[in-house]
Amino acid sequence: MINGNNEGTSSVTVDQLQFGAYSIELKLNGYITKHLDVTVESTDSQIVSTDLDLPVGTLEVSTTPEGVSFDLVSVEGLDRIMFSGVSPVTIPDLRNGDYEVQFSREDWENYSESVTVHNNETSSVDLVYPEGWVMITSSPDNASVFEKGIFVGKTPLRIKNLKEGEKTYTVRQSGYEDMEMATEIVA
Repeated sequence: MINGNNEGTSSVTVDQLQFGAYSIELKLNGYITKHLDVTVESTDSQIVSTDLDLPVGTLEVSTTPEGVSFDLVSVEGLDRIMFSGVSPVTIPDLRNGDYEVQFSREDWENYSESVTVHNNETSSVDLVYPEGWVMITSSPDNASVFEKGIFVGKTPLRIKNLKEGEKTYTVRQSGYEDMEMATEIVA
């Protein structure tokens, strides 16, 4: 567009412009519209050339606790992984559009959250895992603690970063009967 008049698609030659200032607008679907001011001062040909920019924004991904793996998937017809990482992270120059952040953490269900990235803006996804902890003590100390038959430590023992729900532990000490204990973990 030159001074608001459609002059065709690039590359285009526009003849017989009078001397003076002109406003040029270049549009292409999926790109940022570019505006140029050009002054015609002679009868010599003048070449106007420019690059169009893709619209991009920034995405911040964080979790509590930190260190959770994730994939960023484009959902606008591409359905492909655009970025893989571990929280927290800032992803600059991400093309505008809709994405799904797919989180995976060992011993937790997978979780995903949708986000839209806008031009020249920072979008964010902040996932908080509801977790708790348990303290297991014994008298005498130094008893072995097992969960589902797997050794997890010796008493006194504090186990952190636990998913909400019921947990069962077996406490074992030489010369004593095994003791099974159940507890409810609350965030």
